[in-house]
Amino acid sequence: MWCYGEPQAGWLKTRYPNNESMRVSRETIYGSLFGPPTVEVAHAGKVNVAWRTGQELRTACYNRPMPLHDYSPRPAHIQWLLDADPAIRWQVMNDLTDEAPDVIAAERSRIATEGWGAQLLAAQCPAGYWGDTRKWDLVTLNSLVALKDLGLDRKQARKMVDRIDKRLLLTWLNNRPYFDGETEPCINGRILGLGAYFREPNGALAKQLLDEQLEDGGWNCEAWPFLSPKRPPSRCSSFHTTICVLEGLLDYERAGRKSAAVTKARQRAPKIIFWNAACSARFAPAKSSTSAGCASRSRRFGITTSCADSIICGMQESSQIVASVKPSKV
Repeated sequence: MWCYGEPQAGWLKTRYPNNESMRVSRETIYGSLFGPPTVEVAHAGKVNVAWRTGQELRTACYNRPMPLHDYSPRPAHIQWLLDADPAIRWQVMNDLTDEAPDVIAAERSRIATEGWGAQLLAAQCPAGYWGDTRKWDLVTLNSLVALKDLGLDRKQARKMVDRIDKRLLLTWLNNRPYFDGETEPCINGRILGLGAYFREPNGALAKQLLDEQLEDGGWNCEAWPFLSPKRPPSRCSSFHTTICVLEGLLDYERAGRKSAAVTKARQRAPKIIFWNAACSARFAPAKSSTSAGCASRSRRFGITTSCADSIICGMQESSQIVASVKPSKV
């Protein structure tokens, strides 16, 4: 469990060998990402035990106690974040330093003209896509998702969105407009969220996703027979696809399209996040230790090897996805 903080802690120690204020334990990094640990965790053959005493949290890690204040960000850490890209700075100002709204807005506006955001915007082709003409679909999707995550303001994205609206068509789907979505729910969930953030909420695409929800409450791109006539459709939700759709539906509601149907669909899904592995019995065990065997074992759990990190995202956000928007009376 602590492995999620160990590489970062080692990098800080190497990068700042003479600066004690930049020394951060792997437990502190993990706690800042996922909250203080409250369960017994085993790592590399050694056990870390966390327990609560009153209002304090004490952790025994390699026989060294870790006080609660270690989880609080230190001034040197905040300054290190503020020395980063504008996409990082405005979120630090918003979440950690409580700057005035106009100061935060001014910093956020720099995303379109400086750093990572500006580089991504400049990489868009006049035809509206990113990448080359042969493999532009996923490159374009990931570029748009990155710009959304960086916090690019929709007013500053008008030129980018106009190019997509006017010139980017899904030719293999009878020239369907890009923001109308395609066939796979993992992609459509992201497109729904992108459209709600940069344009207008797409009610037809949201309805399509609701109609594709599986009995266990989630979604899976392999649940439809058109993918392969040799393999029966999956009855088990995919963890990654479910997260993509949940985030898209949440963005859809945040854009002003609250509805009882969407909220109900989102509230059905979190149980599959925690119990996804129960579907493994529906698939035959992997027979190989090769990469193909690894992929087969991953498929038993409804995820692919490239999507395994979504588990961390899902465990962290699933409760927020359920509780963030109250059902409408409509």
